[in-house]
Amino acid sequence: MRFTALDAFREVPVELTQGNAGGGFVTVVAAVVCAVLFYFEAGEFVNEKTGSRVVMDTTQNELLMIMFDMIFYDLECQYLNVGVRDRFGTERFNIQQNIQKRSIEHDGVQGAPYTAEELLYLDHEDISADERAELDSDWTSTPMHHDFPRVIDSNDFTMVLFYARATKAFPNMKCTPCTRLRPIWDEFEAAINGRDTRSNVRTHVIKINCAEYNLECVEQKVSNLPTIRLYRRGLDALRSYAVFKPEEATVPALTSFLDKKIAEMHKTQYAGYKIHNYFPSGCRVDGYVEVSRVPGSLHFEAVNGPMDNLNFAATNVSHKVMHLSFRQPGDHGRPVGVEGTAPIDGREFTVDGFHQAPHHYLTIVATNYAKRNKGMYSYLYPREDPPKKVYQLTHQSRTATVARTEAPSARFYYDLSPVEVQLTTTRGKEWYDFITTLFAVIGGTYSVAAMLSGFLQTLRSTLLSI
Repeated sequence: MRFTALDAFREVPVELTQGNAGGGFVTVVAAVVCAVLFYFEAGEFVNEKTGSRVVMDTTQNELLMIMFDMIFYDLECQYLNVGVRDRFGTERFNIQQNIQKRSIEHDGVQGAPYTAEELLYLDHEDISADERAELDSDWTSTPMHHDFPRVIDSNDFTMVLFYARATKAFPNMKCTPCTRLRPIWDEFEAAINGRDTRSNVRTHVIKINCAEYNLECVEQKVSNLPTIRLYRRGLDALRSYAVFKPEEATVPALTSFLDKKIAEMHKTQYAGYKIHNYFPSGCRVDGYVEVSRVPGSLHFEAVNGPMDNLNFAATNVSHKVMHLSFRQPGDHGRPVGVEGTAPIDGREFTVDGFHQAPHHYLTIVATNYAKRNKGMYSYLYPREDPPKKVYQLTHQSRTATVARTEAPSARFYYDLSPVEVQLTTTRGKEWYDFITTLFAVIGGTYSVAAMLSGFLQTLRSTLLSI
């Protein structure tokens, strides 16, 4: 038996075939279609795809490494403290190991201390509604107040009536001028305290019963009752007051006195004051710290220097994050190929007022990243690199208010997700799928072309026979 008998691709003698223009056109179109499809199929074969799945975290390490590179625009290195806290109660302050600090010069305006007038205008305290209600209440028969300077400093201007009125503790206390003045003062107090408080100057009116608060009246050197004073908020050296004669008191007269004195005492040039650089230079701090693998915080805190104390009101921890990521201990290389491992790199976080600090909130998601090796034979003999664990982050931030007695600090709170993402890279198509698809493309294209050519030939013959 000869092989010619098994031939499934028998040839038609050339003398029995005939070429035509239509068939040539269809052949060219088929060749172009095959080339285009081959291009896309080859790209699908060469390119890699990333797949993922979510499982429970399999990390066994007890430690986690935080790598950082920060620029603090207006805080000298000698006043910058790096520390960590965690859920186990571990606290480490003034960490020096594996951390470098370098001074950086200011861009533009050089640093200068704030003057007393600037601090008076800029240093406004954020007071809660409950505390505001307590500070703005009258000092009458209930002994609940104890800090008169705090009351004065809670408003830009505070107008105070010092008077005396009989109480249970002092039933025989009498002050006839005080009794005559009380209705006028109550009407004036209600009118002023009912004003719109959204203006730049906050004013409040109160009264103090010296029968109950005798020590405070003595400290303020009140020698006659009633006494009316208008206090101006400020530092001890700047705190001052103006006096109004009680015998001239009427609601219009008190209102006119208040507005006139505010215009005199509240200088218009305050409007030009703004937050500016305080220190001669800033600080760039970079390095890494190892922490327990539990929720915690990394903080960059302003602290007193070895020879002097900081004015916390004028201390600004605005910063730029050059780099921040979480790693396995010993992994000092930048993660490659996984997005979200350093989402806040290059971002700035600034504040525009005293007693404020940027706070960050991070959720850490462990990610196993297995990448296929690339090489001449990688498509025939697939091999994979050992899986590499990286950490992806989600980030939120806010500007937090810091207590007046506390040092401001930039804090990075972090928590760990209980799940782990496993990423793998695979080829878009195996070699045998590629070859099968290639044959299917060629065969299918030319089969369709043959049918199209036959249709065109039949149509041509029909038209010619008419």
